[in-house]
This record gives sequence, structure tokens and C-alpha cells, in this order.
Amino acid sequence: MFSLRPCRPTLLEQIDGLDMSKYPVPRIEIKNRDQRDADLDAAFARWPVPYAESGSSAYYSPAADHIQMPAFADFESGNAFYATLAHEAVHSTGHAKRLARETLRDYGKSREIRAEEELIAEVGAAMLCAQLGMEPTEREDHAAYVASWLTALRNDKRAIFRAATAAQAASELILSHMDMPAQAIAA
Repeated sequence: MFSLRPCRPTLLEQIDGLDMSKYPVPRIEIKNRDQRDADLDAAFARWPVPYAESGSSAYYSPAADHIQMPAFADFESGNAFYATLAHEAVHSTGHAKRLARETLRDYGKSREIRAEEELIAEVGAAMLCAQLGMEPTEREDHAAYVASWLTALRNDKRAIFRAATAAQAASELILSHMDMPAQAIAA
């Protein structure tokens, strides 16, 4: 079907005849980190929510405003560690003193609310990892994990849009505290 409705290009590359030399594309180097990364450790240390490595599970505690992580060596790769830390950091943005996200405050009230908060954390972590130049990390259970939350939200057609909006706000807040451009972190 043909539409006469005007369409605005969303990417500079979509504009015919545009001199692209005037619009340099930022270059983010993707790195697969198998070891600790001092730059990422320093960046996450600038996020005001402290984290400690001990125990066997990763979680954010709103009551303590603290992130708990298993030891770095317990992860399959450095990327897996930092992706998990990013996920928990996104949860921490929902605290009342930061973005005051209802889905974090009401996390235990229903499966649907928990599903939406987990979707925010997964999407936000993916955004954050991309900005930090991290290689995408696939976990065996990742697709099933996200699918389980999408199933819980299947009756809410706007849930993914709300989650993406909240995830973007969360990742931008974290990056603003990291106090360095993503390209410098990835290099």
C-alpha cells in the first residue's frame, strides 16, 4: 500500500546528498573482556550505589541501597560480570532518591510489576553495555528469561514502550555519573 504521508529520515545516512564528512560518526570500540577492566571498574565505582563481591547471587537491595555480586572469578567472562553489574545498577536507578520507579518500589506486589522491572533492567543493561563498548553477552537462559517476563506482560501492549523509556532514563543516569565518555571507557 502506498502512502503520501511525509516521512522524516531518522538517520543521517538516510539523507541523500548530505556531506557526511561534516557529521563524524562516533567510534566505539567493542572489546571482549576476559579479564578485569580497570576502566570499567573505575566507571562503575563512580556510580553512587556501592557493590560488593561475595556470595553466589547477584541482586540489588533497595533497603540497603547496595548491589551484591558474586566474585569476578565466578563468571564465565569479564563481559558476563560487567553485564550483570549493569543489570543490577539499572535496578538501583529506581530507588526513591534517584528515578523513584514504581516498578522497583512495588517489585514484590505482583508478577506483572516484577516482570516490567526486570524488563527495564535487561533493556537498560543492554543499552548501558552498548554505550560502554562491551561485546554483547549471550547467556544460555537469556532469551527464556526475557520471554518469561514478556509472557507475563502479554496483555499490556504498552509495557515494552514504558520499559524502553525507563531503561533509557536509567542508562543515561548511570552514564552521567560515570563521568567519562563511552569511547574513552571502551578504548
